[in-house]
Amino acid sequence: MTGINDSVETYEPKVNMGYENSIPKVDTSFDDITDENGNINIIINSDVIGQTLAKRIYTSWASGLRELYNNEARACRDSKKLGGNPSIVITINPSDSSRELTIQGVDSLGITKAMFAKVLRVIGTSGNNDSNEIGQFGMGFISYALLTDAVLLETWSRENDEHYSMLCDSGLKFKPIPLEKSNDISTMSDYGTKLT
Repeated sequence: MTGINDSVETYEPKVNMGYENSIPKVDTSFDDITDENGNINIIINSDVIGQTLAKRIYTSWASGLRELYNNEARACRDSKKLGGNPSIVITINPSDSSRELTIQGVDSLGITKAMFAKVLRVIGTSGNNDSNEIGQFGMGFISYALLTDAVLLETWSRENDEHYSMLCDSGLKFKPIPLEKSNDISTMSDYGTKLT
């Protein structure tokens, strides 16, 4: 016995799906913004969204500092896998003239130019492929905007020996800066990344 009474009458409503068989007239006045599939995709105003993410996604300056520290801590763990003996040095100079904060990975991983181009400058893309590591949303670096409007990034990549620097402005743009000791740039003596 199945317990099912085969003589039970049921009702199944019939739904008219006629629109699936007809193609509506296409409005061609949007052709200039329509993609090859007929969709109109949104456009992101990078200035507005970038500032919103940089200044409002984290709760405080301490959250920004934590994000930058966590980025370097992960780079140190990766550097150990490549034979490095990394450490993180955080320096605070509270003098009225500089009020400078530096986070530096010493004998750490550094950032290749390819990683910079594909990850650091693209909000929402992470270089972290390890699901056991924190930081997979690709927004940690822009947290510096909670601490300051500009950061000097100097990095020396352990992976391919690339050494370069950038001025990072308000979480929105980067300007390559020449490595010159006269500018207090090119001060690193080991692989890693220095944020000032």
